[in-house]
Amino acid sequence: MRRYTSLLAVLLLSCKDSSGPATLVVARVVVTPNAATVPVGESAALQAEAQTNDGRAVAGRSVAWSTATPQLISVTNDGQVTGVAVGSATVTATIDGKSGSATVTVTPALVNTVSVELPATLDPGDTVQATATLRDRAGNALTGRTVTWTTSNTAIAQITQAGWVTALTAGTVTITAQSEGKTGSASLQVLVAVAAMTITPSSVRDIRIGQTVQLTAVPRDGSGNPIARTVAWFTSDSAVATVSATGLVTTVGQIGGTAFIIASAGGKAASVRVRTFGWDVQILAGGALRGIASLRAEDAQALVPTQTEWPATPGLPVLAVACGDGNLVTVQVYAPRLVTASGDVTYWFNSDAAQAATWDEGSGSSSLLHPGPQSETRAFITALKSANTFTLTFTESGTNKQYSPVFRIGGTAASGLAAVLSTIMAECPPTPGPELTTAELAARTARLGRAMAEAIEAKLRT
Repeated sequence: MRRYTSLLAVLLLSCKDSSGPATLVVARVVVTPNAATVPVGESAALQAEAQTNDGRAVAGRSVAWSTATPQLISVTNDGQVTGVAVGSATVTATIDGKSGSATVTVTPALVNTVSVELPATLDPGDTVQATATLRDRAGNALTGRTVTWTTSNTAIAQITQAGWVTALTAGTVTITAQSEGKTGSASLQVLVAVAAMTITPSSVRDIRIGQTVQLTAVPRDGSGNPIARTVAWFTSDSAVATVSATGLVTTVGQIGGTAFIIASAGGKAASVRVRTFGWDVQILAGGALRGIASLRAEDAQALVPTQTEWPATPGLPVLAVACGDGNLVTVQVYAPRLVTASGDVTYWFNSDAAQAATWDEGSGSSSLLHPGPQSETRAFITALKSANTFTLTFTESGTNKQYSPVFRIGGTAASGLAAVLSTIMAECPPTPGPELTTAELAARTARLGRAMAEAIEAKLRT
C-alpha cells in the first residue's frame, strides 16, 4: 500500500507547472462610467479595468487612453477627459490589446462669471440698456444664455427683463444680472433732476471774427440751486461760430452771421445768440453810394468817472469808409442819436499822439464825417488802413460826457482794413483836376453820409 501512495505523489508532482503560479489573461476592458456628460472647459475622470473571461480583475497592466475626435474632447494618460467643443465623443482605453470605451457628451460651457455694464449716473427719465457679459472658466464670452434682471429699489430705477433701465428719482440702486446661478451687479446713481439751465454772459454778444469768448453754463435744480452736471455744448452754425467742450466760443469767417450757442444737461438747454462782426464790404449799383466797408466798435469806454460804458440805447458805433458819386470818398463814425458838441473830436491811431479836429455832423446828428478836402480824406484813409486801432473821442452835447469808441482795425492782416479797402477804393480812384469847392464838398459829403447811414442802419437791422 505504501508503494502505491509514493507513486501517486510522484505523478502529481510531475503534472505541476514548473514556471510558478498561472498568468491571468485579459479578455476584456471595462470603462466606468460608460457614459458621461462634460461641459466645455470642464473635466471628468474615467477609469479602466482589465478583466478575465470569468470577470476577475487583472491588476498591474498599463492603460492607453485615446479618442478619435480630439476636436470635441481631450483625454490624458490617466483617463482625465476635458470638453473642447459641443458634441458626442468616444473615449477608448486599451490594455494588452483589448479595448473598452465610454461615450462622453460635451455640453455648452458653464457660466462662471457675470459682469454688468451701464452708465454710472442717469438723470430722472433717462432710459438706457444694461449689458450683462457672461464668461466661462477660461474667460471666454458666452452667448445664448437666459439672464434675469433685478433692481434693488424699484422706486429709484426700474429694469425690464430685456435689460432696459429707467431712472425715476434721485438715489442709488444696484442693478443685478443672474444666469445659471452666477450673479453680477453694478451701482447706478440717479441724479437730482435738472430744472433749468443758465448761461453767462446771457446777453447777445457781438464778437469780432477770430476772437473768442468764454461761456459758462450752470444747471440748476427746482429750487434754483446749482447742481453738478456734465454740460454738452453745440453750435447752430459752425460756419459762424464754433464752441469747445468747455464753452469757449470762437467766431469763424462769416461777417454779420448769427449762430446760437447751446448748452445742454439733464434734458434741459439754454442758448446764447452770437453775432459776428468785422469788416463788411458792400458794392452797390448806382446811387450816391457805390461801395462801403464798415466795422463795429469793439469797445467804447467813457473818459469820465460818472460814465463807465457806451450808452445802451445807441449801441456800439460803426466806422465806415465809402465811395460815391464823382469818385468822392469819405470816412464816417455812425451811431443812432449820436450828438456831439459842434463836431469837435480828438482821434489817434494805435498809441500815437492825439490829433484834434472838427468833423462834420451827418444825417440827423447820428454820425460824424471826415470834413475833407479829398486829398486829406484820402491821406486819412491811407493812415487808417495801416493801423491796428483807431480811437475817436468826442463830447456828448448836453451832458458833457466824453466817449471814446475803439475800433480794432487789424492793420495789414488778412482780416484787416487793408484787405478790403482795395475793393472799395477801386470804385473811386482819385480824380485829376482841382479840388471841389467847400460848398460842393459839403453838399456831396452830406449826401454820401446819408446814403452811408441808411446802408449801416439796414445792416444793423439784420
